[in-house]
Amino acid sequence: MKKTVKLTNLTCGVVDDTTPFILGVNDRLTLKISSKYNPCDLLVMTETEAGKCTERLKGDEYEVPATLLVPGKIAFTFAYIQNGVICRRWAVLPFVLKEVDGIGIEMLPFAKVVEQKLRDIENRLAALEEKNKIIL
Repeated sequence: MKKTVKLTNLTCGVVDDTTPFILGVNDRLTLKISSKYNPCDLLVMTETEAGKCTERLKGDEYEVPATLLVPGKIAFTFAYIQNGVICRRWAVLPFVLKEVDGIGIEMLPFAKVVEQKLRDIENRLAALEEKNKIIL
């Protein structure tokens, strides 16, 4: 699966398409980097529950190591390096990786996961309030 990350003039990277998708057992996740900077001057830092990885880009694409594609949150940070100094950083809104019936991993935008958890909490709170009205 290939996703495009645009490094904006702000301090955030934007993924072109945040539609949930499923990675099969042997599928790879590749990020295509869109930036006004030379990709070879960029570092990508990937962090998941399985660990961290920092790599200097060799081109405008980055293949996420398979060892980091595990259920949980995955976050990417890009840094522009010039003369050995980090001049600029971009954080990409994290994704949540969720195992799907042993056939692969579903990748969901972090914001959608947080929204769903918030809805669940609101529903539970409403149920508790209703229950307390009956008791009082």
